[in-house]
Amino acid sequence: MLHALPGDGSSGRPALGDALISVQERFNSLSNLQMETYEYGIPPIYADSEVLDFDALQSQTSEPGAHYPARAKPGQSLAAGFFQPEAAEVPGDLSEHAANLMGPVAQFLTGAFPALFGGAMSNNDTASGYAMARDQAMGRIGLVWRRMKFFHADIMLLAVDCFRRNRPNDVEVTLLGAGAAFESQWIRLADLKGNLFSYPETDEQYPTLWSQQRAVLLQLIANPDPQIQAVLAHPENMALVKRLIGLEEFVIPDEESRTKQYREIAQLVGELPLVKRQDVTAAVHPAFKEAAASGVDAEIILPSVMPDEFADNHAVELEICMRWFSSDAGQVAKIEAPLGYANVRAHALFHRDFLRKQQVAAMPQTPAPMAQRAPRK
Repeated sequence: MLHALPGDGSSGRPALGDALISVQERFNSLSNLQMETYEYGIPPIYADSEVLDFDALQSQTSEPGAHYPARAKPGQSLAAGFFQPEAAEVPGDLSEHAANLMGPVAQFLTGAFPALFGGAMSNNDTASGYAMARDQAMGRIGLVWRRMKFFHADIMLLAVDCFRRNRPNDVEVTLLGAGAAFESQWIRLADLKGNLFSYPETDEQYPTLWSQQRAVLLQLIANPDPQIQAVLAHPENMALVKRLIGLEEFVIPDEESRTKQYREIAQLVGELPLVKRQDVTAAVHPAFKEAAASGVDAEIILPSVMPDEFADNHAVELEICMRWFSSDAGQVAKIEAPLGYANVRAHALFHRDFLRKQQVAAMPQTPAPMAQRAPRK
């Protein structure tokens, strides 16, 4: 059970909208008064019975342009025999007061200022001013947001405790992996033993808007610092850059290589590497050459998925492999699936060797110095 605001008990705590109850009742009264004035504010007409023949009036049909029998008193005009009080009017400040109750007064009581929902502010017309007002409004709403975070953490703790008490076996769940493909993950009951604690992130702030994230990204792109540009160009950040820019059709070659490598890693972890032995005299691979130099039989671990020396982007895929080795998934695979980890490692070594060959081939070749003939004496 969640209470948005602090207080005692369950029924005595103020609700989130308590501050607006009185405002809503006042607004309803003003609206009813305005409508009743329009409907019932037409004044009656009083007529002198000696001037207007009421018997003839009652028997006559009411229609446009009708004639009604009337006789003015001697020495007086016909209009002197009739009287109509002034029509009821809505007070001039009623609409303004109702608008204030519906707008500024309610916004002040709830903290939902116009900058929060994109409304116009009469005293401010700058972007920085709107951003400051929005942050102030979010700060007031953050009082309730923090209570919601603690509430969510408590609910998750109850859910995990219910899971470990009632689930007899480990559970396999399917999640969308980094390679844009669904991968199986296991929830181990052995990992849920002992005392459990849950708490919200202390540094978590109010949910950042997509527009704010995009503005920060554009600022970073405009920054000429080479370190920042290197971070933005990292293959792991390409998907985020593409999403924040908002161009789904935008093609990033490194992103495709990243997705491909993650799919290969998922396949490599589930398979076994190949161990081959080769005659040292016919060694071609660098690992065989090292064995040949030491005078021992050559034995090498080959991955179950060989990189393509011509088609693969070895620089990007090797970087993805190196990041996977240090990630949580890589460390778990190193313990729970050591052969799969070795399979990925062998795959990465081939990427490294192919990348070195490309770098050597791209280096400019300096011509060998030509021997000069000694002059004759």
